Amino acid sequence: MRRGYTHDDARVLASQRPHTCCAISNALLPALTPRPFPSRRTSPTGLSAATKIGQYVTVGAGSVLRSCRVDDHAVIGERCVLMEGSVVKSKSVLQPGTVLPPGKLVPSGQLWGGNPAAYVRDLTHDEVGGAVKG
Repeated sequence: MRRGYTHDDARVLASQRPHTCCAISNALLPALTPRPFPSRRTSPTGLSAATKIGQYVTVGAGSVLRSCRVDDHAVIGERCVLMEGSVVKSKSVLQPGTVLPPGKLVPSGQLWGGNPAAYVRDLTHDEVGGAVKG
């Protein structure tokens, strides 16, 4: 039984295992799961080549996720770019068009945006609840 959801226009450049309740719309995902020899698979920066996406994550159309980690209940806006080693913690939001540089960390419960990504503000209690309830 297939547990994940992938939009018809989504492009995946590597084999994937469906993730529970992950909405992906026309996003480019180079690698969702580690390869058989993860110690040998690294990105050009020397970081792990795996892209890890948590549960109840929303990835907007046209976004590119490359060797990064997105924790549970995060929202990635349309046309965002997440570079190698970047991490988006749970209950965080990236505005549309955000470019997250290599190794950048977005703490939990914050709104980030821009190119390069910068802190905008903390999310309100209602916004965090809305991101979790979907």
